[in-house]
Amino acid sequence: MRQLLQDTPNTSSKTLILAAFFGVADSPATYIAQHSSYFSYYEEEVKRLRIGILHSTQPISNLAAKTHQDIAEICLTIKKFRSCPRTQILDQLRAKFPNEQDLAIGRSIDLTVRLWLMLNIRDDALGVRTPHKTAINWRDSLSLERVLQEEFPESPPEPWKRQTRLSPLFTVANLVLVCSLNIKWTESLGDHLRLDMRGKTLWVFPHKAFLLAHLRSSQGKEEKDNSEPSGALSPTFLNETITTLNLLFPQWDSATQTLLKKQGQIFHEMAPFAGPRRLDVDKFVFWKDRLADLYEEIYLAPPDTWRQLWIDRRNPHQYYTFWIALVVLLLSLVSCGASVLQAWASMRALNLQTAAGS
Repeated sequence: MRQLLQDTPNTSSKTLILAAFFGVADSPATYIAQHSSYFSYYEEEVKRLRIGILHSTQPISNLAAKTHQDIAEICLTIKKFRSCPRTQILDQLRAKFPNEQDLAIGRSIDLTVRLWLMLNIRDDALGVRTPHKTAINWRDSLSLERVLQEEFPESPPEPWKRQTRLSPLFTVANLVLVCSLNIKWTESLGDHLRLDMRGKTLWVFPHKAFLLAHLRSSQGKEEKDNSEPSGALSPTFLNETITTLNLLFPQWDSATQTLLKKQGQIFHEMAPFAGPRRLDVDKFVFWKDRLADLYEEIYLAPPDTWRQLWIDRRNPHQYYTFWIALVVLLLSLVSCGASVLQAWASMRALNLQTAAGS
């Protein structure tokens, strides 16, 4: 029995979703338990479309997909035609939804991609429902593959101008403590590592289990004969995104553990960790520019408060040079004050001696 989209998905619906999105066929119950946070996102994303709906049996307006199974089937169609223009996917789905308008089918396509890839693809009319996410417009002439290429471009091979080696102290916990960086968590993969300098805020995509699910799906398809449609996110991109989380939130760092515990996040405990942290920024292809911006604009910026200056250990030579100079300055001021006091005492003694002689 098809379950309505506005209803909380049951085990059967979740199994359909996992099979369509991630190719999960074995042990769906285990995967459902592992992806509880993902299904919370899934339900919240659908809930955003239910504004004004009073009854659970009332269909979501301007949406061709009415059930969770519809979403799963639309996803399989998008996968199959991911290298084709959006108009061709629309043509394929008109046969499935013959009584629906193109607007309703198009919004169902957008919703499916948001649920499947956690990318905020939506038309402008619905953009106000996600004010803290960057909206992505999938134009009719473009394929999904092209949209993803534009959203996650590969950085050119030119070396980074300033330096290629990141400091071992380059962690989010240090940036929060020393540089007063604010951390916000995003459910949109496109906003991962987006830096907002107005509020000195870094947006981080923490859904490592979601990335791993797509990675296992892509790697599993490569091992087979490729007769079935594979994922849209490449293993290279997924591995690098996981690497950025391992870089900025090292599992062994106590300050990171304290920070994430306060934030209610546990993704840093999830393998794989792929050996030592990758500190060479030129080894990053998709996230190089955003990592470079974070390093240059935040990590390399001088402290702007005395508290930050007191705890800043990013440049030991500069740190100790500053405090030695400060101590020398204080000693000089004390010495100067003592000299002034001694001169004043000498003059006072001389005046008293002169007055006594007269």
